[in-house]
Amino acid sequence: GAGVQFWQLYDQAWDRKRMVVGGTCSTVGHAGFTLAGGYGDYSRMYGSGATNLVEAEVVLADGRIVIASACGPHADLFRAMRGGGGAFGLMTKATYKTYPMPIGKLGSAQGKIRGLQDGLARFLSWYAGVVRRGLSKHFGGQVVVGSWAGDAVALQLSYTGLTQHECSELFAELSQVTCKERERPWRPANAEEQPNGAEGWQATWEKGDAFAYHIGSAMRYFELHHAEDPAFAPAVARIAETSPKGLVLALNYALGHGSEMALANASDTTVHPQVYTAIGALKLEILQHEFVPTATTALEPAKATNFAALRAQLEAVVPGAGSYYHEGDYLTEAFQADFWGSSYAELAATKSRYDPRNVFTCHQCVGSENSPASCGRRLGGDADPVLV
Repeated sequence: GAGVQFWQLYDQAWDRKRMVVGGTCSTVGHAGFTLAGGYGDYSRMYGSGATNLVEAEVVLADGRIVIASACGPHADLFRAMRGGGGAFGLMTKATYKTYPMPIGKLGSAQGKIRGLQDGLARFLSWYAGVVRRGLSKHFGGQVVVGSWAGDAVALQLSYTGLTQHECSELFAELSQVTCKERERPWRPANAEEQPNGAEGWQATWEKGDAFAYHIGSAMRYFELHHAEDPAFAPAVARIAETSPKGLVLALNYALGHGSEMALANASDTTVHPQVYTAIGALKLEILQHEFVPTATTALEPAKATNFAALRAQLEAVVPGAGSYYHEGDYLTEAFQADFWGSSYAELAATKSRYDPRNVFTCHQCVGSENSPASCGRRLGGDADPVLV
């Protein structure tokens, strides 16, 4: 059902020794995750939520309940729901493809490489080499540049399809990185049980960043040629130096140069096409932990100005790059191009067929440019200023 969270899905998959694609946040629901693409630490090997969606039960705007799949009368709806977001109907059930669990061939690769610019350049050189050798399918996770890592880059990667020894051999030139086999994926050894008295478990980091208020969030994909450009690492490091929370290189949000499994159904989805050529994404966040904002929370001009400058720097480093819908820029008015690129025209046509009255809308949904501000749009129209 649509209400299942990843901790439930992961526990069931582990009991059956099956690999399923999901996110790093165990308390996220699978439905919204998949509808916008859905990427996790093992996506470069096994694909995304969208590529692995086999069938969906959907409640349409006119009240009908239909079964959508790649075959049958609602194949166009199924394509839209494999990356186009939640503006086409309510997905109430989903069926996913799963894979044999790679027992003995999954784990973590962690460590700090000293020197913000030098460390980043060394990592990007290593990663570009791994991509060129066809081995990037084995890695997901993120690399923190600056912030709590200080004058260093901190690798927080997951690997799959490799033994611990094979992972260590690949990292031989980055001696600061240690590979460690894990018995099972997803669930950390120090996971918090029954968070806030609720059933289930979550990683301890979710108590902080996952539930913080995001004052600003922006993401842009980068390609192999960026990683191989000597000017790229210094430019990215300069952004990290001026960002309150540094910057993250997220490997798991892009499937370019991934495995054949990961790319098998790429043409059957409607995410931004750059997902399938990029090798990672640059991610900026400014988080607020001290309070919970309301609709009347006042604008903070200094923070807004700072984040606008960071967004401009990010755009200058990877001009015209796409972004992941779930973690993109809440303030962008070009969300159609940023989140879906050339897929948007098809999505808009499908929207008009299944929901011509725009019953399903949100702040940056397909078709929401046609909604008044009072129906979820906050950019332009009669919208009031919001906290940024």
